[in-house]
Amino acid sequence: MTPDNGLIFFDESGHWGHGTFDILITASLPVIAVLGEDKAPTKHYNNLRTYCWLTMADWVRRGGALPPIPELVPELTEPTFTFLGGAFVLEPKDKIKERLGYSPDLGDGLALTFAFEDMPIDELRQLRGRQQVEHEFDPFAKERLADLEAEGAHLVDFNPFDYRRD
Repeated sequence: MTPDNGLIFFDESGHWGHGTFDILITASLPVIAVLGEDKAPTKHYNNLRTYCWLTMADWVRRGGALPPIPELVPELTEPTFTFLGGAFVLEPKDKIKERLGYSPDLGDGLALTFAFEDMPIDELRQLRGRQQVEHEFDPFAKERLADLEAEGAHLVDFNPFDYRRD
């Protein structure tokens, strides 16, 4: 996958998954961190999480096609919101989990895709440019695989993270 054909929106709220996020960046995958507690793009939402969920709801109301995943229906219909101080506020995730009996991870994942509006590829590259990691090591380089085969190793024995070789 390249940045030109898709993005991975990664929930970095609370920074619990930062190690995984770092691995995705190091692997040069097209990943964008989304922090739900960040400021929303407009003052009508109290944070980015609320903005994502309500933008997604608008998209569905306009005819957005949802994947045929039955578990997604309760996750998208259970959350409630309120209006406080001139801004929409989505209820805390813990309250949703309490009523559903499980975490609305599918709904959260779908909502994350609304964190950024569609944009030209040049702007996307500029946004991602701040997250790129430059490194020389390519665990899947043809030369590395050829060396392993010459030593009698099979491809199933290949460990791309074993770079300490004598």
